[in-house]
Amino acid sequence: MAQEAKISTQRNPQTAPDLVRILRRCPKFLQFVNRLDDSSILRDRPLSIIAVGLCLFAGLLYSFSDIAVVKLKIGTSSSTIFKIYWASENQSFSESNSKAIPIYRRKTNYTFLLTDISAIRRLRIDPTNRAKTRVRIESLELFQDGFEPLRIKTQADFRLLQNRNEISSRNTSSAGLTIVSAGTDPQLELRLEPHRVTSTLLTNAFRLLIAGGLLIGFVKFVTKSKSTTSANTPPDYGLATPDGLSER
Repeated sequence: MAQEAKISTQRNPQTAPDLVRILRRCPKFLQFVNRLDDSSILRDRPLSIIAVGLCLFAGLLYSFSDIAVVKLKIGTSSSTIFKIYWASENQSFSESNSKAIPIYRRKTNYTFLLTDISAIRRLRIDPTNRAKTRVRIESLELFQDGFEPLRIKTQADFRLLQNRNEISSRNTSSAGLTIVSAGTDPQLELRLEPHRVTSTLLTNAFRLLIAGGLLIGFVKFVTKSKSTTSANTPPDYGLATPDGLSER
């Protein structure tokens, strides 16, 4: 019986007159462009910018709360692809429910997003996609807000990983789990039983820090767009207002 783990553009003055002649035939297009002018949007609709920023902030908080983060420490004899599949109790593994990352010989630490683990009961780990390749998994950790962290680090933890396919040799030690692939599709399986916990203050503070940093970046981008638009006022090629086009 399987054990379960808890867990910037530049204008060309030579081509601009040609563009002007084309745009003179498109008054509706010019009206549309003028309405999208960054400086006017920022000047006339500051509340819209604030609303967009707040929606972005809230969306980021929600996103980070429902996605597991994987921290992987792994070594390999040759560059390869590491994949994780996930499935519910009676679900088959599929490519649509998987995450693949490249693994390199001279890099051992990797961090990536996975999915919401609340309904996941099985993980399939494909350490490599190459035959006769030695891979050593030193640690595998999953973190998601509202759940106990899943940590696979000790010899007892690694014994929870069951061989599924094309593993020619396997050795568990204090350094981690070392396997040698027999073919191009070696597989290990881990059964999960996620346990819900109350979100900690530290976790919420971390989420606020990330979302706040991205929000500040958004505000700086908008502000820079405004100053760039003001500094780069286009030359006057004899264009009149969109409603009454005329040439000088």
